[in-house]
Amino acid sequence: METAIAEELCTTLIASDIDGTLLATGQPPSSAVLDAVAAVREAGHRLILATGRSLSGALAAARDLGLTDSSIVASNGAVTAELTGAPDLAGLRVGSRP
Repeated sequence: METAIAEELCTTLIASDIDGTLLATGQPPSSAVLDAVAAVREAGHRLILATGRSLSGALAAARDLGLTDSSIVASNGAVTAELTGAPDLAGLRVGSRP
């Protein structure tokens, strides 16, 4: 049990911008970026996208990066969403705080 707790505490949350960081405007992700995203996720870390893009633009980037179970902070922080395992809007939960 202590090992599981220790492993959970070692998980890192990585928030990344999209444009100019993970993607060049109008270009698909490079193989280096896709490899890095895969390595981060395989190591058990959580990658979230934080962007000035609209939610629809951020969803397109998530799809291009192969992310189906990630969080998104879009519209310069005005919108948050959680991808819940599906690669389209059926797997999207848009959150708001009460």
